[in-house]
Amino acid sequence: MQALVAQRLGFREAVAGSRDLDRVLALARRPPVELSPRRQQVLDGMARGLSNERIGLGLFVTEATVKTIAKRLFAQLGASGRAH
Repeated sequence: MQALVAQRLGFREAVAGSRDLDRVLALARRPPVELSPRRQQVLDGMARGLSNERIGLGLFVTEATVKTIAKRLFAQLGASGRAH
């Protein structure tokens, strides 16, 4: 069941090891989130493990701008931070 949910959501690795099936299923029931291209770029950088500074350098924006984008991204996704 978890593999089906993970495949549907497109993040198999993140969900496959999850022990909290209720949380995974709740995520699966949510409608897809539309991210702006810039928020997607910041999210991609975070997923690759880059620091805010490094993401900013790659996108030609300041670290403060990356922090602002990340804060709004977390709010849009209902996450409290990178680890969530």
